[in-house]
Amino acid sequence: MTRDRRNFQRYRLKDGVLATSRHVLGPVLNMGLGGMCFEYFDGEPLGRGPMDLGIFIGRHRFLLTGIRGATVYDIVLDQAGGYLSLQRKRRAIRFLDLTPGQQQAISELLSAHSMGPA
Repeated sequence: MTRDRRNFQRYRLKDGVLATSRHVLGPVLNMGLGGMCFEYFDGEPLGRGPMDLGIFIGRHRFLLTGIRGATVYDIVLDQAGGYLSLQRKRRAIRFLDLTPGQQQAISELLSAHSMGPA
């Protein structure tokens, strides 16, 4: 069994919590104060280095931007069929240098939108 190297507990999130970059990427599967995991279709390269991300919940008019993150893993889940050759992927990121305001917003999001430990 591998040791979990996370410093913060991750929580499963309710539907409707989305990761964003320049556009919506896809649903956030789990999140903690140390990072998050989301799924997306590989239509725009995100790169492997540090990136700026956001978290969006449309029905609650919540948008948190300017989150710096580094990729922990980025795996292909499946290849979409048909004429589009998109891959569905899952990416886990580690948050880098969250501001106190971002930490507070993520804590509140987890209180309101989590479904228990991941």
